[in-house]
Amino acid sequence: MGNAADLRGVVKFSIGMLCIAAFVLILIILSGSDLDETSGKAIGTAVALAFLSLTAVAGSHLTSRQPQLALLGYAAVLISALAFLVTLAAIWSGGGEDNWKPAIYCLLLAFACGHSSVLLAGADARDSDGIKMVRIGTVGALWLLTAMAIGEIASSGEDLDAQAFGVVAVL
Repeated sequence: MGNAADLRGVVKFSIGMLCIAAFVLILIILSGSDLDETSGKAIGTAVALAFLSLTAVAGSHLTSRQPQLALLGYAAVLISALAFLVTLAAIWSGGGEDNWKPAIYCLLLAFACGHSSVLLAGADARDSDGIKMVRIGTVGALWLLTAMAIGEIASSGEDLDAQAFGVVAVL
Protein backbone atom coordinates (compact mmCIF):
# COMPACT_ATOMS: atom_id res chain seq x y z
CA MET A 1 0.00 0.00 0.00
CA GLY A 2 2.93 2.32 0.73
CA ASN A 3 4.24 2.03 -2.84
CA ALA A 4 0.96 3.31 -4.30
CA ALA A 5 0.96 6.25 -1.88
CA ASP A 6 4.61 6.98 -2.67
CA LEU A 7 3.86 6.91 -6.40
CA ARG A 8 0.91 9.26 -5.96
CA GLY A 9 3.16 11.62 -4.01
CA VAL A 10 5.81 11.58 -6.73
CA VAL A 11 3.18 12.13 -9.42
CA LYS A 12 1.66 15.05 -7.47
CA PHE A 13 5.10 16.57 -6.95
CA SER A 14 5.92 16.19 -10.66
CA ILE A 15 2.62 17.74 -11.68
CA GLY A 16 3.30 20.64 -9.31
CA MET A 17 6.77 21.13 -10.81
CA LEU A 18 5.33 21.03 -14.34
CA CYS A 19 2.73 23.65 -13.35
CA ILE A 20 5.42 25.90 -11.90
CA ALA A 21 7.52 25.51 -15.05
CA ALA A 22 4.48 26.28 -17.21
CA PHE A 23 3.69 29.36 -15.13
CA VAL A 24 7.26 30.66 -15.52
CA LEU A 25 7.12 30.08 -19.27
CA ILE A 26 3.79 31.89 -19.53
CA LEU A 27 5.21 34.85 -17.62
CA ILE A 28 8.20 34.97 -19.96
CA ILE A 29 5.98 34.80 -23.05
CA LEU A 30 3.54 37.41 -21.74
CA SER A 31 6.29 39.82 -20.72
CA GLY A 32 6.12 41.08 -24.31
CA SER A 33 9.81 41.67 -24.58
CA ASP A 34 12.16 39.87 -26.89
CA LEU A 35 13.58 36.70 -25.53
CA ASP A 36 17.00 37.43 -24.11
CA GLU A 37 19.67 35.05 -22.87
CA THR A 38 18.13 34.80 -19.40
CA SER A 39 14.69 34.03 -20.87
CA GLY A 40 16.25 31.33 -23.02
CA LYS A 41 17.93 29.81 -19.97
CA ALA A 42 14.65 29.89 -18.05
CA ILE A 43 12.88 28.15 -20.93
CA GLY A 44 15.65 25.55 -21.13
CA THR A 45 15.36 24.95 -17.40
CA ALA A 46 11.58 24.52 -17.65
CA VAL A 47 11.88 22.09 -20.57
CA ALA A 48 14.55 20.06 -18.74
CA LEU A 49 12.37 19.97 -15.63
CA ALA A 50 9.34 18.83 -17.62
CA PHE A 51 11.25 16.10 -19.48
CA LEU A 52 13.18 14.78 -16.50
CA SER A 53 10.21 14.78 -14.15
CA LEU A 54 8.52 12.42 -16.60
CA THR A 55 11.49 10.04 -16.70
CA ALA A 56 11.59 10.09 -12.88
CA VAL A 57 7.87 9.33 -12.63
CA ALA A 58 8.34 6.42 -15.04
CA GLY A 59 11.05 5.01 -12.79
CA SER A 60 8.92 5.49 -9.70
CA HIS A 61 6.02 3.75 -11.41
CA LEU A 62 8.26 0.79 -12.26
CA THR A 63 9.18 0.33 -8.59
CA SER A 64 5.53 -0.01 -7.63
CA ARG A 65 4.44 -2.16 -10.61
CA GLN A 66 7.43 -4.50 -10.77
CA PRO A 67 9.13 -4.70 -7.33
CA GLN A 68 11.70 -7.16 -8.72
CA LEU A 69 12.88 -4.33 -11.03
CA ALA A 70 12.85 -1.66 -8.33
CA LEU A 71 16.61 -1.10 -8.69
CA LEU A 72 16.12 0.09 -12.29
CA GLY A 73 13.21 2.27 -11.17
CA TYR A 74 15.26 3.88 -8.43
CA ALA A 75 18.15 4.31 -10.87
CA ALA A 76 15.79 6.11 -13.27
CA VAL A 77 14.73 8.51 -10.51
CA LEU A 78 18.33 9.10 -9.40
CA ILE A 79 19.68 9.55 -12.94
CA SER A 80 16.81 11.90 -13.77
CA ALA A 81 17.63 14.06 -10.75
CA LEU A 82 21.33 14.01 -11.60
CA ALA A 83 20.55 14.85 -15.23
CA PHE A 84 18.48 17.81 -14.12
CA LEU A 85 21.28 19.17 -11.92
CA VAL A 86 23.97 18.66 -14.58
CA THR A 87 21.74 20.16 -17.29
CA LEU A 88 20.92 23.09 -15.04
CA ALA A 89 24.65 23.70 -14.54
CA ALA A 90 25.25 23.52 -18.31
CA ILE A 91 22.39 25.90 -19.09
CA TRP A 92 23.29 28.55 -16.53
CA SER A 93 27.09 28.34 -16.81
CA GLY A 94 27.15 29.80 -20.29
CA GLY A 95 27.42 26.56 -22.20
CA GLY A 96 30.51 25.34 -23.92
CA GLU A 97 31.08 21.81 -25.12
CA ASP A 98 32.84 20.80 -21.90
CA ASN A 99 29.74 21.74 -19.89
CA TRP A 100 27.24 20.13 -22.25
CA LYS A 101 28.84 16.71 -22.76
CA PRO A 102 28.10 15.47 -19.22
CA ALA A 103 24.58 16.90 -19.48
CA ILE A 104 23.96 15.10 -22.77
CA TYR A 105 25.27 11.81 -21.33
CA CYS A 106 22.95 12.18 -18.33
CA LEU A 107 19.98 13.15 -20.52
CA LEU A 108 20.53 10.10 -22.74
CA LEU A 109 20.74 7.82 -19.70
CA ALA A 110 17.61 9.37 -18.15
CA PHE A 111 15.75 8.92 -21.45
CA ALA A 112 16.81 5.26 -21.66
CA CYS A 113 15.93 4.59 -18.00
CA GLY A 114 12.56 6.32 -18.32
CA HIS A 115 11.58 4.50 -21.50
CA SER A 116 12.81 1.17 -20.15
CA SER A 117 10.78 1.77 -17.01
CA VAL A 118 7.62 2.43 -19.02
CA LEU A 119 8.13 -0.67 -21.15
CA LEU A 120 8.93 -2.93 -18.22
CA ALA A 121 6.21 -1.58 -15.91
CA GLY A 122 3.62 -2.82 -18.38
CA ALA A 123 4.84 -6.41 -18.20
CA ASP A 124 2.28 -8.91 -17.03
CA ALA A 125 2.63 -12.60 -16.16
CA ARG A 126 -0.14 -13.29 -18.70
CA ASP A 127 1.89 -11.79 -21.57
CA SER A 128 2.61 -14.21 -24.38
CA ASP A 129 6.18 -15.29 -25.05
CA GLY A 130 6.13 -13.16 -28.21
CA ILE A 131 5.19 -10.03 -26.28
CA LYS A 132 7.90 -10.76 -23.70
CA MET A 133 10.51 -11.17 -26.44
CA VAL A 134 9.48 -7.94 -28.19
CA ARG A 135 9.61 -6.05 -24.90
CA ILE A 136 13.05 -7.41 -24.02
CA GLY A 137 14.29 -6.79 -27.57
CA THR A 138 13.02 -3.21 -27.52
CA VAL A 139 14.69 -2.49 -24.18
CA GLY A 140 17.91 -4.08 -25.47
CA ALA A 141 17.82 -2.03 -28.68
CA LEU A 142 17.15 1.13 -26.68
CA TRP A 143 20.20 0.55 -24.49
CA LEU A 144 22.34 -0.35 -27.50
CA LEU A 145 21.28 2.89 -29.19
CA THR A 146 22.04 4.81 -25.99
CA ALA A 147 25.50 3.25 -25.75
CA MET A 148 26.14 4.00 -29.43
CA ALA A 149 25.08 7.63 -28.99
CA ILE A 150 27.24 8.11 -25.89
CA GLY A 151 30.19 6.43 -27.65
CA GLU A 152 29.76 8.69 -30.67
CA ILE A 153 29.60 11.83 -28.54
CA ALA A 154 32.64 10.75 -26.51
CA SER A 155 34.77 9.97 -29.56
CA SER A 156 36.86 12.73 -31.02
CA GLY A 157 36.47 11.78 -34.67
CA GLU A 158 33.60 11.67 -37.09
CA ASP A 159 33.21 7.91 -37.23
CA LEU A 160 29.41 7.81 -37.09
CA ASP A 161 27.97 4.78 -38.82
CA ALA A 162 24.66 6.30 -39.90
CA GLN A 163 23.32 2.99 -41.19
CA ALA A 164 23.98 1.21 -37.90
CA PHE A 165 22.36 4.06 -35.96
CA GLY A 166 19.39 3.97 -38.30
CA VAL A 167 18.89 0.21 -38.00
CA VAL A 168 19.14 0.21 -34.21
CA ALA A 169 16.84 3.25 -33.96
CA VAL A 170 14.21 1.50 -36.07
CA LEU A 171 14.45 -1.60 -33.89
